[in-house]
Amino acid sequence: MTSGGADKGAAYLPALRFDWLTRFYDPILRATLKEEKFKRRLLEHAGLRAGHRVLDLGGGTATLTILIKQACPEVEAPPFGPASFDRVVSSLVFHHLTTDRQRRTLEQARALLSPGGELHVADWGQAGDLLMRAASLGVQLLDGFETTSDNVRGRLLSMMRDAGFVSVAETHRERTMLGTLSLYRAMRP
Repeated sequence: MTSGGADKGAAYLPALRFDWLTRFYDPILRATLKEEKFKRRLLEHAGLRAGHRVLDLGGGTATLTILIKQACPEVEAPPFGPASFDRVVSSLVFHHLTTDRQRRTLEQARALLSPGGELHVADWGQAGDLLMRAASLGVQLLDGFETTSDNVRGRLLSMMRDAGFVSVAETHRERTMLGTLSLYRAMRP
């Protein structure tokens, strides 16, 4: 198992956009999103098994990486090349990327997956009503409208299809204090 980013040329973006807020990121997620619950649900949807090769895309503060290692201690380590992974999982990364970077990241994730491999993403989803739209404004103010708009408008599914994934679906949606949190699944043909 490894943690990695898809765009090495991108500038570092601290959690909650500002360095001085980074230390509050994990406590805020625990308090507002039931972070461990939704990450465990993400892993359940990913169906990890012994022998799976798993990439945690955009490891962040490593809370998801730690849960993956606890759930499946046998997962592999680098090096890795094309078609190296059975699963790529990502938690709260895509809303930090511009549209172009989201598209490139999805294309790279597809290339890293073996045929039949799956991408599982937990991130902000489409604001389905006015209350969730209002709730998502806080995330957009902190993380920027340029990077969060695709999520709030529900465009991740179509971007996954455009990147060549099949069986693309939103597998879970949850209302939170900060907007709609969605789980997505996509498969490499």
